Amino acid sequence: MPVASRPQMRPRVAPDLFRLTLALVAAALVLAAAALDLAAHSVTVGSHASVHEFDLLGRTIAYPSANPSALIVLALAGFGLVVLLRALRSLVRQALAQRRLARSLAGRHVREVGEVTVIAGDAPTAICAGLRRPRIYVSEAALDALPPGELEAVLAHEAHHRAQRDPLRLAIAQLLGDALPPVRRLARHHALATEIDADAAALGVAGGDAAPLANAMLRLAKAPDGAVGIEAGRVDSLLGRPPGRALAICSALGALAALVLLGLVVMLAGRTAAGSATLALPVLSRQPCVVALALLPGGLAALAAVFLRRR
Repeated sequence: MPVASRPQMRPRVAPDLFRLTLALVAAALVLAAAALDLAAHSVTVGSHASVHEFDLLGRTIAYPSANPSALIVLALAGFGLVVLLRALRSLVRQALAQRRLARSLAGRHVREVGEVTVIAGDAPTAICAGLRRPRIYVSEAALDALPPGELEAVLAHEAHHRAQRDPLRLAIAQLLGDALPPVRRLARHHALATEIDADAAALGVAGGDAAPLANAMLRLAKAPDGAVGIEAGRVDSLLGRPPGRALAICSALGALAALVLLGLVVMLAGRTAAGSATLALPVLSRQPCVVALALLPGGLAALAAVFLRRR
């Protein structure tokens, strides 16, 4: 299939989407911090705090007292904690994945050719890896399978990733998307934009001719462990029809509107939020055995559900 040449280079989009993602998540973190601060100041916790009580089977059950505004603030503070925990989990997962990748590449090291590391492998592979010091890795099979023009286009593509420190940017965007699900779509748009921008750099080396890069993409995509994927957006861009920013902008505007709405809710609820809880353990009862017996059936049911799901 002939691929149209595209002499005019498109402006880089990935850095703008990356900054937009960072701005949205920063706003979300500020909102979460404000909710946590309001929760800390509006809810009184102490051993002699005023709480609600009722009698159940001759036992006195105590539970925290809070007005609706305090409940809203606490809910948003809990949301902030969930965001932070999800970010921490994503950070640990990506750190472990990067460690495994670094060990795998180090174990397959063959030689250095300038700024390119040649690795062993039967499948044609070309990737840019490394968070602090990104480097280009090309398998011996790729050197044998790719003609000079296609290899030059692939190296230009990966060199752009290295120059822009895309592995680090993609890792951060992935972390932010995992921490805040509404930003996940924007993170995917950013990932696609990094590939399209790198393709544009490769086209610049080839004089606007998309055929070498397109053919190389087909060869590398056939590799079982190849990092190059053929996405519809990349194909459209190579054909001279780069995807627009409408979806990314709509996603960003939707997330921004939600953050503004939550910010207004926090401001209004923070003015009248008031609550109190006791430090007595357990918090929900002055009789630990009663709470333990009440939670036992639910705990057993949850364990059974987890077991059946794994089976």
